Amino acid sequence: MKDDDRGDVEGLLADLARWAADARVEEAVAERTRERWLRQQSAEQARLTGIALDLAEQRATATIATTTGRQHRGTVVAVGEDFVAVAPSPRSVVLIAFAAITLLRPPPDRPEATGDRSPPNSAWLADVLTGLAGERAHVRIALGPDVVSAELRAVGADVVTLRMDGAPPTTAYARLSAVTEVWLGV
Repeated sequence: MKDDDRGDVEGLLADLARWAADARVEEAVAERTRERWLRQQSAEQARLTGIALDLAEQRATATIATTTGRQHRGTVVAVGEDFVAVAPSPRSVVLIAFAAITLLRPPPDRPEATGDRSPPNSAWLADVLTGLAGERAHVRIALGPDVVSAELRAVGADVVTLRMDGAPPTTAYARLSAVTEVWLGV
């Protein structure tokens, strides 16, 4: 092999190494772009129910602010079609209607939730309240800004029947759609 041929081969090898390095850099940039685009797409398809579901699966702690001005902090334990359940302590749970949520804030150390899916079950807040009424559960129930302590007696198509605490106890009727929060185990 002549010296000129060696120089051509070494030059070709140097060019190949440079091209391969450039290709690796371009591939890394393209991969980061794809990942960012997938995260962006997921965020753009997010639903509050899906974000709450992500947090429930992680048993994450969150703070939830409501239209009534109340804040609930606890472990996200369940998600229904129209509500989220948060456990502020091991012995209590608060059911919060999605319609009443103004802000859902996970702790700062959690990665961003994607929230691009729906809950796997079809439990509605009315269904849960109906089950609790069958047990004559004693609850605190928020009807907008008002919070009352009562026994759940029945749930109709658009009404909740309550046996209000007091002397004497009285029966009251609340519009089902007015229920924003329900405390259990308090």
